[in-house]
Amino acid sequence: MSDDLLFVWCTYRDWSFHVLEGLLDLPGWRCGLIITTVDCLYDFDGFECRGIDVLRLDPHKDLKPDGIGFQAIRDIAPGAIFYYGWSWFVPPALLSLCPNVTLHPGKLPKDRGGSPIQNQIRNGEDWTYANIIGLVPGLDEGPIYMRQQISLAGDEADAVWARMTAAGAMLSRRFLRSLAAGSLTAEKQDPAITPTLYRRVRPEDAELRPAEQSARQMYDIVRAHNESDANSYVSPAFLVRDSHRLVIERAALARSAVPAERVNLLLFAGDGDGWTEIVHKINNGEVEAVIPAEDESMVYVTRLRFKYL
Repeated sequence: MSDDLLFVWCTYRDWSFHVLEGLLDLPGWRCGLIITTVDCLYDFDGFECRGIDVLRLDPHKDLKPDGIGFQAIRDIAPGAIFYYGWSWFVPPALLSLCPNVTLHPGKLPKDRGGSPIQNQIRNGEDWTYANIIGLVPGLDEGPIYMRQQISLAGDEADAVWARMTAAGAMLSRRFLRSLAAGSLTAEKQDPAITPTLYRRVRPEDAELRPAEQSARQMYDIVRAHNESDANSYVSPAFLVRDSHRLVIERAALARSAVPAERVNLLLFAGDGDGWTEIVHKINNGEVEAVIPAEDESMVYVTRLRFKYL
């Protein structure tokens, strides 16, 4: 029987599972249980072949004291429970078992609440912190155990999540080593800073409105809403044009080349076949697609698709 300490991992997001992969070789610690959602789309074979149990459950009820999740966690007596990329409140009974922590990106106590990466990118911010914080009844109000600055740059949110993954693995290893050594400490969030609380981004938040938004604002919306995670709740950016919805998957603020033809997506008047052809050309770099903004600057669209409304 191993003398390793056990921890529990609660998530349904790809980036969080990648953080977990970076902890599996940490001496003295072992993941004893993964808690996820019933509909989580992830290949758990790599975890299960290492003897890690995976429990799918309803996060609204099954973590309560009479639920299967709470009982499974209590039975293995973990030294810590991680909720990286978890979207539900944790019952107080779980919080009392052992340190319960999450990885939250933000300049806390600013940037609390839902969709913090998306909201900070949409705000035009260039950097943030990856923070390991203790879970408390108040949303993202817990003490900060440790943090690492990360960049918010890049044309896709996936680039930011990759930095979150790297920072999360490094910080989590440090957290677990300190916890085992009895040297773990935390600091309260600065009471002199006025907190901000985000709400989760909704599908309608992804709409581009060129008559109201600057090129930088539209660019930030595109990259904030561009995620490849199969479990993401974030909808990609889109532009409504007549009876079509143009789904903008990638954009830039400067042209990378000067192709022979430019298409203004606000003025292009194609039918279904016309849109199919122009989208194909844009995605292959044969045509430069632009969206003029309210500040008379341009967003350069480099990857998109269209569908009928």
